[in-house]
Amino acid sequence: MSITINKIRITIIIFFLGFLWACSKTKDKPLSNTKEKHDKLYSQSIDDENSNYEHIIVRNHPFWYADYDSKTNTDIIIKGSSLDSASKTPKDLIAILNEGARTKIKFDKTSHDTIYVKLINDYYVTEQSGSTGAWWYIAGTTFTLTEINNINYVNYDFEEGSHLVPGVYSRETFNTLKVVSKTHANSNKY
Repeated sequence: MSITINKIRITIIIFFLGFLWACSKTKDKPLSNTKEKHDKLYSQSIDDENSNYEHIIVRNHPFWYADYDSKTNTDIIIKGSSLDSASKTPKDLIAILNEGARTKIKFDKTSHDTIYVKLINDYYVTEQSGSTGAWWYIAGTTFTLTEINNINYVNYDFEEGSHLVPGVYSRETFNTLKVVSKTHANSNKY
C-alpha cells in the first residue's frame, strides 16, 4: 500500500515540476504585423524627458484612460492623444465616454466647480470589472470630465457595489496613479 502512495506522490511531484518548468519557458509572442501597423497609425510614444515612461504607447483616444505599466510596476493614467482636439463641453465629453461603453454616463447638471453625473448599467463597473477595473474606469472618466473649464470635481450617482462607491471624485483622489501625458495643455489641472 505504501509503495502505491509513494508512486502517486512522486508522480504528482514530477508533474508539478514539469508544469513549473513549462511555464517558465513560455515567452510572449511577437507583435503581429497588423498590431504594429495599428500602433504606428493610431498611437504615439511618450517622450516626456522628466519620466521613465518613453516605452508607453499613447492611444489615439479622445479621453483619459488608466493602465498598468509592467516596466515600472506602476498604475498610470494616460491622456489620450486626441483629447486636445475634442470639444470640452459636458455633452460632448460624455458622448465620447459613452461610445462603445457598457456603463453609460448620464449628465445631470453642473454647479460651481462640480459636474453631477449618473452611471447607467453601473452593475458592470461596480460588480463585474473587479476592483482595478472599477478604479481605472472612475479615474479615466474623472480625469476626462475635469478637462471641462472650471470643473474640478465629479459627483457620481450610482448604486454602491463591491468594487466602487458613489460620491465625489477629483484628480487628487487618484494620487496613486502616475500621470503620463505627452501634452500638458493646462498644467494646473494635474
